Amino acid sequence: SLLAQAPSMYGSAAPIALPEDQGSAAAQATFASLAGSKAVHEPSLDLVAAVVGKTFAQEEELPADALLQWLYWKCGATSVPGPVNVLVAPEGSEGYFQEHMQRLAAIVASVDSTISFGVSRTNVMGYVAQTIALGFRPADVAPIPKSHAPGASVPVRIKPRKPYANLMLYVDQGGPNVTATPMRQEPDGSFSGEAALPSVPGRYFTEVVGVDLPADGDVEKGWRVSMVWVPLHVGVAEPAAPDDFIRRPQKNHPDKARWPVQIINAYNDARGALGRAPLSFEAEATELAQARSEELSGLSTTPPPELGLYGKFADAGLPVRNLFGYVDQIEYVSEYITLRLLRPAARFAIFDPSMTTLALGISPKKVPPGPAFHTSVEYVFAKIKVDPPKERARILSELDAAEIAAGGNAFTVSEPLSAGAQAIVDEVCRGGPTPKDAQKVFARVNGLDPALRRRGAVPWLGYDLTKEEVVKVHEKVKTERYTHAGVGICQGTVEGHKGAIMALVLFAGP
Repeated sequence: SLLAQAPSMYGSAAPIALPEDQGSAAAQATFASLAGSKAVHEPSLDLVAAVVGKTFAQEEELPADALLQWLYWKCGATSVPGPVNVLVAPEGSEGYFQEHMQRLAAIVASVDSTISFGVSRTNVMGYVAQTIALGFRPADVAPIPKSHAPGASVPVRIKPRKPYANLMLYVDQGGPNVTATPMRQEPDGSFSGEAALPSVPGRYFTEVVGVDLPADGDVEKGWRVSMVWVPLHVGVAEPAAPDDFIRRPQKNHPDKARWPVQIINAYNDARGALGRAPLSFEAEATELAQARSEELSGLSTTPPPELGLYGKFADAGLPVRNLFGYVDQIEYVSEYITLRLLRPAARFAIFDPSMTTLALGISPKKVPPGPAFHTSVEYVFAKIKVDPPKERARILSELDAAEIAAGGNAFTVSEPLSAGAQAIVDEVCRGGPTPKDAQKVFARVNGLDPALRRRGAVPWLGYDLTKEEVVKVHEKVKTERYTHAGVGICQGTVEGHKGAIMALVLFAGP
């Protein structure tokens, strides 16, 4: 079969001999000249094209999304699957073949990113099938063997085709476990890492995700992009056929309103099997995801950066941390779910015990391949919800660590200071004024030892009082050498900001 020609490596630059070839090499050269510098020939896609061309000529049907992804892997491709286009014509139809290539090459030249391509011309049932397979190529990937010994450490090296930052290498470890390791930037602009594989035989996926930098270079404005995603076979042979869920996808529920419920139930079943609490929907977050999916459903190219996403959630009264956002395409919901749970970067977020919430927007595509496909936008995050007793203990512990690091001693926890601070912030979170006058603040503190004459107050207002923010609070008093501390903290609507966190740290010393 054609797939017997599949290479044993991903990203191999070696040409692949196609059975019943009818001038593929010449067609590849012609397409490269027509498409220009944005097009890169990827030999593995020649084989993808030949397989799809033969299947289409025989069955008049193109492969579903998940099957196409499997075919890219099987043929050793590292690019992200794109469209595959087939023209079947009698021998001697060079004019039609040229027009076919010109039309697709013009599309490639108009796209604002590098595109991988493969072209095949093969004999199928007495006709010639010219097939052009395209893929999005965010990076050049050094060849990676498909099969490895248990416990192997696999070098992964990629060179982005445009500026990316914060590249992370995710490696499946089996069960809920996924390792996430920052990749090293090399002097030549490439990024490298080591994919440490499990010792138990099986199929394990590895994925590189990076931030696509906008023109101004601001990482916070960039969109996280999957740059390469491939299965590695550890102590087992590469399968000759696709998984059953790929060959026989379940039909979609006719009521599309049920799709998000089906997806979150599947995620929660997987989390429940691991002892994780279920994710929940939040109406405000769902509205944001739906609006984003509707925006992207009309785009045929890479989505623009999503600016100020944390701020949008905060403005909706939903402060979050560890926010992971994904854009994908749904043809069959069952395929979408399974592929999401195979993708290491997605599993890293979905199985994280600290995650609390899923937001999902789904919109029919307004551009090719059309309304049979849907653009999905998925947010997974931890909703910030303050538990005052736990937060007080955490903040005081982190203040102690900061004071000791500055050469002092741990603070004595003062109940009068904590009670006074808590009473003040509780009023603020109920709509009262933010404290401005330290003297008035300490007038609310009852029972404080009169010997503690030196006193200071540090208010904090925001959405996520992290350890780094606690250190900043300590910076304001680190030279005072206070001996006692107390904390008040609440969450509510503060100065018009829904879900905001108000903290007040009171210090005292002799």
